Amino acid sequence: MDVGKISEPVKTQFGYHIIKVTDKKTNKFDDKKEEIEKELKFKKAKSVDQVIPKLQKEADINIKDKDFSERRHTFGYMGVQNPLLHFFF
Repeated sequence: MDVGKISEPVKTQFGYHIIKVTDKKTNKFDDKKEEIEKELKFKKAKSVDQVIPKLQKEADINIKDKDFSERRHTFGYMGVQNPLLHFFF
């Protein structure tokens, strides 16, 4: 039906209805492709809380600074107890 047209009565399980077309939009795949890709990537992405512990376990960290190496457990190194250090370890 064209915009502005009114249908004949239509019977459904809920009763009779008259339909008026007020607007028509075309949704082409190419127009929506980027939006769909973003949504799928977002759903597939893992949270930082899932990624960081795995990276920490797999990391080959060699600390050359003797003072820091001795005190790293104070800061929660590898346990990431201090939220400020969360981004560094």
